[in-house]
Amino acid sequence: MACADDDQRVTQMTYSSETLDQCADRIVRQEVMCCLSSIVSTLANGYGNIGQNRPDNGLADLAEQALELCCPVSDYEEAATEAGWMVYGSVWQHPEHEAAEVSAENACHTSDIEPYEREVFEHWAVTQWLADKLREHGERVDDDFGGLCVWARTTTGQGVAMDSVIQEIAKAIVAPAPSKPRSCTVRR
Repeated sequence: MACADDDQRVTQMTYSSETLDQCADRIVRQEVMCCLSSIVSTLANGYGNIGQNRPDNGLADLAEQALELCCPVSDYEEAATEAGWMVYGSVWQHPEHEAAEVSAENACHTSDIEPYEREVFEHWAVTQWLADKLREHGERVDDDFGGLCVWARTTTGQGVAMDSVIQEIAKAIVAPAPSKPRSCTVRR
């Protein structure tokens, strides 16, 4: 579980002159540990062949987790947006529906929309801080894959720092949401 110190650890090192790309690069250097695609794929391919009938078989459990990490990721946000739903703050609304929905998934169910499925191409060990941020952005993350946090990455062929989800996380650090305006009294 991430704590306030974890958020401060990343944001304290952000300098006012740091660009979005520099911040994204720093996030990857500090929060992405290594590629686990081969081991996840190997374990997923062995699912069903690793003594499934034996009680407390940790390897069989890990193979099942690997299989789940390899399954396509449902993208409700993209499907809802393409169908005309718009998000206002934390509420999804559609011009043809009176009721608002609290999530893109609910919006899709209301409109009988099937989510898009994004193929998983790579698997990366990441810190708990990044795992939490990725999950907030709708990414699939396993928090305990043999003691590691594993991100199921749905892009490939470019540096991790260039992924739109990493850019969004960096954007929140470089340009955090404005705080409430402070009231002041003007003396005349």
